[in-house]
Amino acid sequence: HEFDAWFRDSATFARQSANGDVLCPHCGDSRVQKALMTPGLVSRASVSRESVSRESASRQRPPRRHEPEAETPAAAPPPAQQRRQELAQALARRHIEQNFEYQGDSFPDEARRIHKGEAPARNIYGKASAKQVSDLADEGIEVLPMPGKPHH
Repeated sequence: HEFDAWFRDSATFARQSANGDVLCPHCGDSRVQKALMTPGLVSRASVSRESVSRESASRQRPPRRHEPEAETPAAAPPPAQQRRQELAQALARRHIEQNFEYQGDSFPDEARRIHKGEAPARNIYGKASAKQVSDLADEGIEVLPMPGKPHH
């Protein structure tokens, strides 16, 4: 699956991906690879020239030896670690399914209504495409992919 996610920099993505913290919002798989991306641009109006120069220099530095290259796929975790991760994801998914209100395909609309104060604040979950998740994020609405694999 393809989806959008935002990271501070390539090293942050590499670190989170290696730890299994980056999950596909569609299926919960942690084997995520980074696609080509557009460069980050900084406006002079919002940031001083000095901080722009520092940020530009830090982006141009080669990665430290202990940092994995962002384009290198993360190695598969050892089997025991993989099982622990899958168990933790399954438990988190079960907690969400038992304690959050399922919205199905209307999740993005209900999340907006809650965000705008048009519906009571509560924990919800449901289905959303990568584009819908990106649109919600652009509107300042925080959403997270549900951990683990769907039960249906």
